[in-house]
Amino acid sequence: SRSIAGVVKPGGAAEALARWGWEVVEKGIAEPLLTTAGTTATLTGVSSTSRNAELSVKYLELVNTDAEFYNTLCKGIEGKHWEWADKDRQLIKPAGGAASYTDVGWNPNTDWMFGNVFNSYYSSEAQVGAWPETADLNRNARPSPVLGFTFNPAPVETEVASLSAVRSEFVEPLTYGLIDPAEGIAALVDAQRAAGIERVQEEMQSQIEAWKANMA
Repeated sequence: SRSIAGVVKPGGAAEALARWGWEVVEKGIAEPLLTTAGTTATLTGVSSTSRNAELSVKYLELVNTDAEFYNTLCKGIEGKHWEWADKDRQLIKPAGGAASYTDVGWNPNTDWMFGNVFNSYYSSEAQVGAWPETADLNRNARPSPVLGFTFNPAPVETEVASLSAVRSEFVEPLTYGLIDPAEGIAALVDAQRAAGIERVQEEMQSQIEAWKANMA
């Protein structure tokens, strides 16, 4: 067995099964939190230098409002790549009795990159109902006290680089259960201190205070 740290979201287990072919069990250990990173992770914009800004915005409107167009990008062509399993529930299946979507010739598996995922057809029975549950989760997430703040690492770039190396050495093995947590966490803390984590924390706190003062 192994553990994978990440955000627990409705339908996540079904997504993991489709992506990796493994059955997973999800367990939330913290309340939903709305952060700057979370809100900016999938933002889409049009460059100020775009030669076709108006058409670009029209395309973004189309792909985020026209479910049929959006799902053609995400799922392919009805009858060729997918077919309805239960249209009333917006549930589809691989076309022609194929065992999986990877066998039909179109499976980018990047619905969230193309547009509004809440318009996406469900690809598996376990996923049905995930979109309204996710929308509810988003609405009820608690805003972070520093929502909108972005850290500038330039003053401590040496320490940040050292901490990145520490992360590669300790955090991933701890996350995936490859080392004893009792020993690994203590070693991680020592390595982070040696790499200058307290200096980074001080710089970040200073920037947060300046940001708060500017927002007041």
